[in-house]
Amino acid sequence: FFFQAEDGIRDIGVTGVQTCALPIWPGVEIIVVNDGSSDATGDVVAAVERRHADVVTALDHAVNLGIGATRNRLVDMARGEYLWFVDADDSVRMGAVESLRRIVDRHRPDLVLCDYSRHRGRHERRGRTFAGPSRTLVSDTSALVAGLFEAGQLHPWSKISRRALWKNDLRFPDGRVFEDVTVMPRLAIRAANAYHEPEPWVTYRQWPGSILATMNPRKCIDLTRALADFPADLRARDAWLSKRALFAMRHYSARHFVGAMRHLARCDQPTVAREAAAKCLGYFLQSIDGQIDRLL
Repeated sequence: FFFQAEDGIRDIGVTGVQTCALPIWPGVEIIVVNDGSSDATGDVVAAVERRHADVVTALDHAVNLGIGATRNRLVDMARGEYLWFVDADDSVRMGAVESLRRIVDRHRPDLVLCDYSRHRGRHERRGRTFAGPSRTLVSDTSALVAGLFEAGQLHPWSKISRRALWKNDLRFPDGRVFEDVTVMPRLAIRAANAYHEPEPWVTYRQWPGSILATMNPRKCIDLTRALADFPADLRARDAWLSKRALFAMRHYSARHFVGAMRHLARCDQPTVAREAAAKCLGYFLQSIDGQIDRLL
């Protein structure tokens, strides 16, 4: 998924496509989307498709659909057994797909979690995506959910999932940010098992225009809304979570609610900030099922 990413994807032939080339893993399919960019992203994507026509399918949206709608289109288009979302500011490390193939061949997990490396300027830091056992199948839903929320890294590019999990009731919300926070926990409770690989398979480049670096009242609302429907989804699926998993989920939601309130406190539009704060509070209470005493 690419939008206004001309500079960031000129080396995709090395970091992305060649990593997933057919000699490494026959059957790999790469779908590259230019989501209505006004810079030269479309030209770069088209050049990648010409260079790797046997692997790459390029889509060029006339208008920007947004990350949620674009990812949903990718889900509908994909033909492979597993899905892996990679954004314009990410790159898949050499050898990652081969490692994934070995895990899939041996364990057949519904969900694979990988660690990552984050670049900010000249600094690099490794990040862990799961607070639980590595290199073994985890079949306990509560342990999986707790480990995800305790690690606090719900980005989709560190999650590789069976396409069969993506039924019609599992899609990214359209027109909102922090859509990954909404979807990844719901994906987890649909997985029969998961496997965590502690090696970093993805390099994430943090850029100044990222969502977290450009917070505003609307984004604060989206952040606190992200988990608002998760308790209802748990009930609909008759999913039972342990006290540890529930606390981890509620604590994660509380931390982001506090963060949203801090951003709103600095807003230079008091009326807008108050209205946003009221919505944030409502969504936060919904996300924890009103069980605020369980956090105290």
